[in-house]
Amino acid sequence: MNAPKLKGSKKARLSMARLAAVQTVYQWLQAGASVKDILSYYDQYYTGLKLDEDEILPPDRDLFANLLEGVQTQFDSLNTMINQHLNKRSEGIETKKDLLILSILYCGVYELMNHQEYDPPLIISEYLHITNSFYDDAEIKLVNGVLDSAKKTLNR
Repeated sequence: MNAPKLKGSKKARLSMARLAAVQTVYQWLQAGASVKDILSYYDQYYTGLKLDEDEILPPDRDLFANLLEGVQTQFDSLNTMINQHLNKRSEGIETKKDLLILSILYCGVYELMNHQEYDPPLIISEYLHITNSFYDDAEIKLVNGVLDSAKKTLNR
C-alpha cells in the first residue's frame, strides 16, 4: 500500500516547519508548556487549517519537532550564544523583551548548530524571510547579524 502523497514540495514543507517552530517556540516562551503539549496543540488547532479556502501547507514534521525539542533541550547553550552576539548588535532594540525575535534566533541558531545537512545561507535566508513577515529593516538586520555571527562562531 502506498503512503499518502504529502502536499507541497519538500522545500515548502521545510519552510513551513521553520515558521511553525518559531510560532511554537514563542508559545513555549510565553507559557512554558512541554514539547508534547505544544505539538498536540499545534495538531489540534493548525493541522488542516484553511486560509481563503486553501488548506495551509503542513510543515515537515521531522524538522518541526526537532527544532522545537532541540530549542528546549539546548536552551541554555543557545541563550548564551545568542546573548553573546546580541550584545554586540542590539542598540535601540528591546530584544531581551521581544519574544518573537528571540524565538526566531533560538530556532535559527539551533538549526545552524545541529543541521549540517542544510547550507547556512539557506537557513539564514529562511529565518530572514520569517523576520521580514513581522518586522522592519532594523530587526531584519539584527537577525541577519546575529545568525551570521553565530554561523562564523560555529565555523559553518
